Amino acid sequence: MLQSYLKTAFRNLLKYRFYSIINILGLSTGITVSILMLLFAYNTLTYDLFHENSDDIYFLYRERPSPEGPLTVYDTWALTVPEMMKDYPEIIHGYRSFDMGDWVSNGDERFREGIDFVDADFFKMFSYGLKLGDPASALSEKKSMVISQEIAAKYFGMENPLGKTLTVGAGDNYTITGVLDKIPNNSTFTYNILIPWENAMDIPFIRDAGWDASFLLSFVQLQPGTDPAALEAQFPQFVDKHFPKDSPEQVTFRLMPLEDVHNELTGDNTYAYILLIIALAILAIACINFTNLTTARSMYRVQEIGMRKVLGANRSRLIRQFLSESLMMSAFALIIGVGLAELFLPYFNELIGADLELSYFQRWDLLAGLILIGLLAGFFSGAYPALYLSRFSPAMVLKGNSGSLSRGPSSLLRNGLVVFQFILSVSLIIATGIVIQQTEFMKNHELRFDRENLIAVRTFPGLFDDPEQGLTTFATLKKMFDSDSRVEATAFSSSIPGRYRGSFTLALPEGWDQSQQLDWRWAAGDHNYFSTFGIEFSEGRNFSPDMPTDRSESIIINEAAKKAIGWDTAVGRTLQIGDRPRTIIGVVKDFHYQSLKNPIEPLIHFYRGDSHRSYSRLTVKLASSDMASGVALLQEKWQALVPGMEMDYFFVSDNFQELYQSEENLSQIVTYSAVLAILIACMGLFGLAAFTAIQRIKEIGIRKVLGATVPQIMTLLVKDFLKLVIIANVIAWPLGYFAMNSWLQEYPFRITIGPGVFLTATIVAVCIAILTVSYQAVRAAYSNPVSALRHE
Repeated sequence: MLQSYLKTAFRNLLKYRFYSIINILGLSTGITVSILMLLFAYNTLTYDLFHENSDDIYFLYRERPSPEGPLTVYDTWALTVPEMMKDYPEIIHGYRSFDMGDWVSNGDERFREGIDFVDADFFKMFSYGLKLGDPASALSEKKSMVISQEIAAKYFGMENPLGKTLTVGAGDNYTITGVLDKIPNNSTFTYNILIPWENAMDIPFIRDAGWDASFLLSFVQLQPGTDPAALEAQFPQFVDKHFPKDSPEQVTFRLMPLEDVHNELTGDNTYAYILLIIALAILAIACINFTNLTTARSMYRVQEIGMRKVLGANRSRLIRQFLSESLMMSAFALIIGVGLAELFLPYFNELIGADLELSYFQRWDLLAGLILIGLLAGFFSGAYPALYLSRFSPAMVLKGNSGSLSRGPSSLLRNGLVVFQFILSVSLIIATGIVIQQTEFMKNHELRFDRENLIAVRTFPGLFDDPEQGLTTFATLKKMFDSDSRVEATAFSSSIPGRYRGSFTLALPEGWDQSQQLDWRWAAGDHNYFSTFGIEFSEGRNFSPDMPTDRSESIIINEAAKKAIGWDTAVGRTLQIGDRPRTIIGVVKDFHYQSLKNPIEPLIHFYRGDSHRSYSRLTVKLASSDMASGVALLQEKWQALVPGMEMDYFFVSDNFQELYQSEENLSQIVTYSAVLAILIACMGLFGLAAFTAIQRIKEIGIRKVLGATVPQIMTLLVKDFLKLVIIANVIAWPLGYFAMNSWLQEYPFRITIGPGVFLTATIVAVCIAILTVSYQAVRAAYSNPVSALRHE
């Protein structure tokens, strides 16, 4: 029996191949897009869940009180984790995340690499496997080292690196005891070189930091079944034990589940949910298209159904026949969709900057989901015609009442599905317009500083084995740049607008109580910093090399800091930073030192003189906009002074553009999605228009005999579909507005949604619908009325 169903289904696919091709192509396109977007969403929403102990691992962070409410601070002290493990038996493992750059060499090969110091519990807590070596003992010795496969290939080629040594810094030799497996692409942290934490204690600022400096991320693993809230309730005693009552640190420790950390640091879950919604919308449009065309095509088969009933077919057999045909088409579409997903995955990865993989037989959840999509699409598209048409009596359908069937509930269903399709399609067009507008707004918004013709060169003294030599070298380099007429200005600083990261200090305004400590971002720069970037002062003066007290006693704040304190004027007032008061000598106008996704927050600038260890960048302002020749100039002088070391630089203007890469990716994905959605919807509209033209072929013939013109016939056929598209637009407008207005609330600097995007979406949808339907309308209008009147 099943063989008979499949044979009949295959014959019907060939008989109605025009509809079959449109049906299968539309659904396979929807499946392709959905697979790619669902893969991205799944990958993002399951960050770090590949760790076997993920349910028991927590990120340890802290909160500080502030006038605006609790302030979240991610970094903790080096002593926090080991001391907590002593006090709380619920904590069975701990990990402190701290990395630094250093020179790594193997003979004559020498490269700057990122090195992570890890606790002995690292491989017990996290499921990072080793391709070579034993995780239980790989980091048991102080001078042992675990490296990534990329580092192994870089330094040793195809040789087995186990037992070989690499030199770190001036002369510390480490024995390679392990090579990491490939780290999953949905891991928040990736590693190149791991060495035991004991080596961090040889670095003076870490060894001597104690409870005075917080600079690393902390993770703890709890005993299975431990209530994290109950453990958190015990942390105040820990604070009382290690911080004096009069300490400026008013800290509250908190625990965050590991699965929430990636989103907390990046906010990527928002984009994952957006793409998840788009994927479901595209799939819904494709399935609706599939259902609509299957329903329309089934109207051709009412006489076949009547004959089958006369010959003894019962209703259940007819239902099985319809469903088998529908499932066969959805199976074809699923196979094609999976193939297209594999084909386009590299381009999708390039678009979103990811490295996703489709491993069907390693991911049974993915395979089961795809099969479920095919089954549901086939079942629901075949269920209505199967249930609806199979209930009619043989006498009714054999008398030629197919016209009444096509204008009954079946017609209402098709029209309703067309409206729903275009609601989703128009909503995606509206979303596309708003995402593009917001992205362009952020990329081109006035930043309140000069970002043009600026090149930032990395000049961290730690690039040299002897930091003192680094300080002298880069001071000389700055003089060389300044002496060239093609250079307008130069400035040393610890941060660059667009890359102000991770440096906070406690500040207490004069007259405030100790409990009101503020935790504010800080940066250091020389006296040329503000003029080089074109940052204007609203009050006071700049740092001066002729004022010795500026280095030890003075600071400059931004207007956001002055406003947060509530002062009308700030110059001459003091902020206590650490154990000493600092006098405010100037206030700069607020400028966007982060992306426009962040509000302008309080900022403190310190002066470190013209050469200091904390300066990691030398910004060069060129007199010309020819950046290529400017880079060549800088590289020439760099190589003359620092031969053999590559100059690490970036363009400040380009750096700000890169801050909006997520929005740029989203705008492209939404744009492609809107195009595909409208394309799939129009494929269905095209098929329905052909079906309608055939259904009304006699009516068209009679109208032409009675004198109707071609434009009148076209208008007759187009207007019915046009009404549906207009109804869809009216519904889509408020839906699109509320959805996108909610999305925009995440941005402190955002566009105002205007009517233009809605009018554009309507015009696009209407024009495409008219063009789609017009082809069939023209064919029907130019058909021979005699042939039409003979049509049965």
